Amino acid sequence: MRVSPLHFFPLALALVAAGSALAGSISFDELPATNDNDRRLGEQYAGHGVHFHTNNDGSTWDGVSKGDPGTWGLEGTHGPAFAGFNGASYGLAATFDTPVAGVRLDVASSTGTTDFSDFTLEGYLNGMLVERTSMPLGEVGDWSTVRLQQEVDAVRWYGAGAGYHPFGVDNLRWRVPEPDFGVDLSVRRGAKSPLDLSRPGVVGAVVRGSAELDVLEIDDTTLALGPEGAGVVHRGMVRFTDVDGDGWTDLVGLYAAKETGLEPGDDTVCITGETWNGAVFEGCDGIWTASLD
Repeated sequence: MRVSPLHFFPLALALVAAGSALAGSISFDELPATNDNDRRLGEQYAGHGVHFHTNNDGSTWDGVSKGDPGTWGLEGTHGPAFAGFNGASYGLAATFDTPVAGVRLDVASSTGTTDFSDFTLEGYLNGMLVERTSMPLGEVGDWSTVRLQQEVDAVRWYGAGAGYHPFGVDNLRWRVPEPDFGVDLSVRRGAKSPLDLSRPGVVGAVVRGSAELDVLEIDDTTLALGPEGAGVVHRGMVRFTDVDGDGWTDLVGLYAAKETGLEPGDDTVCITGETWNGAVFEGCDGIWTASLD
């Protein structure tokens, strides 16, 4: 089982000044699209603390709204540009100036991808592979998000499969391990029985809104519950409602218990996430789990 550290905050946390300096993102629209493979990604994002390393892939291309000169069949997720991979290596590596957490990357197959092609994202820390996650590439232009849970200082991604497997990536995101601010979290409050982690089931968790926190500003796709960072069961399907009747809207989500990384006897669980402007938060609450005894 992958293990990531839990920060044991008090059960109710006051909001402190939040900023985006502790989170980063690259949409590839920051650079002029080259529309060829001559200007490969390298030190263009050194100012963001990211350095790309590649052989013959990883140039920035315009999407379909700009005429799609490479006939990729893709449009970027936050603008027309994306990084395209259509050569011998079909991959790219990147190093960060300091360790980061919550690395996420959008990926989609492009025109010409063969069936049974896969995409893999790997994370490294101090030269050691700490996490690898793979997924099949879907339909052309069907973007999916791949994420790492572990703290890393380098990543590598690549496509694999029989024959031709070009793809594009976009919207590389990361954060530093320390949160910008804390949130008030409630997990299974008032439960009549302990959570039995040996059985399939979901865990309900509430991020409470307040005068300082508008939960509508939370990007629900970044929510990660427990040491293994379970996302909401149905991506993007969360409820915004005033759970406790205090006049402030709360965010309610369901998470697969077996994906949280919780173990029998655990009595604390934490959640992390980000706001739409990149501010990182974390909150913890007590939880009642069935022990092995």
